[in-house]
Amino acid sequence: MSNSIYIKLLENKIDNLINSFKHTSRSIFYDAENKRIIHPGEFGGYREKILNDFIKIIIPKIYGIGDGFIISNTNQISTQCDIVIYDRDYTPTVEIDSFQKFYTVETVVGIGEVKSVLNRSILKETLQKLSNIKRIKSQVQNPYVLKKKSKDLNTFNPAINLYDNIFSFLVCEKLDFDLNNTNWDEYFENVYESIDLHHRHNAILSIEDGIFLYKGVIYGQMTTIPYPYITESQILENEFIKKEDDYRIFKLFASAMFDGISHATILYPETTRYIE
Repeated sequence: MSNSIYIKLLENKIDNLINSFKHTSRSIFYDAENKRIIHPGEFGGYREKILNDFIKIIIPKIYGIGDGFIISNTNQISTQCDIVIYDRDYTPTVEIDSFQKFYTVETVVGIGEVKSVLNRSILKETLQKLSNIKRIKSQVQNPYVLKKKSKDLNTFNPAINLYDNIFSFLVCEKLDFDLNNTNWDEYFENVYESIDLHHRHNAILSIEDGIFLYKGVIYGQMTTIPYPYITESQILENEFIKKEDDYRIFKLFASAMFDGISHATILYPETTRYIE
């Protein structure tokens, strides 16, 4: 497939994402007369499905996309995740009668939250929630590496190796606060407080405003990537890229998703530890 064909297909999917996320969902679930969302559960679920459909064309087919809870062999369980991306081949199917799904953290490669309009307080709360879930994978006991994007294939160290962490992202319709003249490094230091750097977000996409990633000099060139650092001594700056047309920020999001998901480390889920 030529690049031009792929770009046209991607832009068509971006158009669908924007229109469905902003307009179709509100036309179905928004009561304009009373200025409120009707059936908020269905409203959120509809947007999650829209985003899932977009992500499916970006990430490799070996990964599944669902929602639910993440569990670990240290008896931890996450809060409910809007989007869970996991390895299809090695993830055990754990589901209870009410159709709540559980995923072993060893085989989870991505988590995401889908929101509507966010103020500073809810944004902070959502990002801290994602960080707490990322932390669970760091605490897996006796990790055995199945797949790893690194020369040292047998070592699992999320604090040093970026790809050992779960890739986390947030997609919302709009950020309801001033995005101009803000020191983003200072802002996110306040958001994350004492949270470790490697447990921070990878990408924040606002459909109406822009995208948050990270930037720094890599191999002598200023580069934008979805990771807050390269090494322990090379910490990158937070970068907000303002929406200037209908495609650039979404293409950056797609590129970040592909890189983060396809390179994420996968561990073997030792089920005997869960059973014991």
